Amino acid sequence: MFKKIKTMLIILLGIFSLVASVRTYVEAAESVEGNTSAVKRVGVNSKIKVKFFGNEGKLSFTEKKVNRGQQLGKFPKISRANYELKGWYTQEVGGKKVTTQQIVKNQKHANYYAHWKVATIKLDAKKLLFGAKGKQLQLNLNVTPKNADLSDLKVTSSNPDVVTAETNGQVTAQNFGKTTIAYTVDGKTAQVEAQVAKKWVAMTFDDGPWETTPKLVKGLEKRNEVATFFVVGENIPGKTKLLKRMARNGYEIDNHTWNHRMNSTDIRGDLAKTDAKLRKAIGKNSLMMRPPGGGLGGNVKKCGKPIMLWQVDTNDWRDRNTDIVYKRVVNQTRSGDIVLMHDIHATSIPAALAAYDTLAERGYAFVTVEQLLGNPKNNKIYYKGSKHVRTMKIQ
Repeated sequence: MFKKIKTMLIILLGIFSLVASVRTYVEAAESVEGNTSAVKRVGVNSKIKVKFFGNEGKLSFTEKKVNRGQQLGKFPKISRANYELKGWYTQEVGGKKVTTQQIVKNQKHANYYAHWKVATIKLDAKKLLFGAKGKQLQLNLNVTPKNADLSDLKVTSSNPDVVTAETNGQVTAQNFGKTTIAYTVDGKTAQVEAQVAKKWVAMTFDDGPWETTPKLVKGLEKRNEVATFFVVGENIPGKTKLLKRMARNGYEIDNHTWNHRMNSTDIRGDLAKTDAKLRKAIGKNSLMMRPPGGGLGGNVKKCGKPIMLWQVDTNDWRDRNTDIVYKRVVNQTRSGDIVLMHDIHATSIPAALAAYDTLAERGYAFVTVEQLLGNPKNNKIYYKGSKHVRTMKIQ
């Protein structure tokens, strides 16, 4: 009898052990992110360690334990000065967004990362200029915070036929024309103009800054175009705000001597006097010089700067007639030309702006003299640049 009872107890213990084993372990064949064939034996009531990574944010706690198969539950409180949390994700970059209802399945799903909304977005160019179809440029997107989530970045173009633009910043020329590319994420947008051009030209203006200069600047801003200004040093006082505005717009500001009279004995000293005023106004010296009247006598050829003359002379100082000056520009200009005008004459301003419009319609791109020439040499005389448009990012 005793032996029978003992045998039954042994059998019962075996059954209880088997049941316990079945209850304790299950075959977890759920899909694991990045490895759909993974199979793992996990205890039904096992505690899974869940870790949180704040990506520079301050966390109220960094880890907790959750029963396998249970919801994730509350996230830690997180803060980061001046930045807004976008959400928690399964990967540091990209990944899937998770909520408090996320089911914790296994260790592969136990790490979660804070993603931050973009606060600011900027591009490293104001304009992209392509000299031919098929040419490519690489834009750099600078965002704050640096580790902000860009997975939702969208790229749009006002004229998709001109260029193709990718979210990684690569832009490829497709057809001649102009377009504006917009990069948008988290409600923030940065734009850049792109142009695929057949021809290019540098418009230059002498003798300012003057009371008529702001009207020209306003017209250029409306068209999002650039120019080169050869300024007279004694005209700079009182024009600092205007010059800063011009420099911010990407205009080139160069040297036209101190008082529009060539100092043949001390040309370098004369140019340095104007440069000193420019440094105070815009924080840098001029790169090039243009002698008054284009005179090349005396020590001009030893001035220590590239000497910039012109190919198209509008004679707007002599003929104060808007229509005559306008026709000279549009009829004489060819690709690679440097055009001479003066921003001190009221009649020259509408002539110049109308010429910008007409030449743009003819496929011209407007650049500064430096952009047209590339790398001008000191003491060398220039009348024009190459007629072949280079592909470049314009800052």
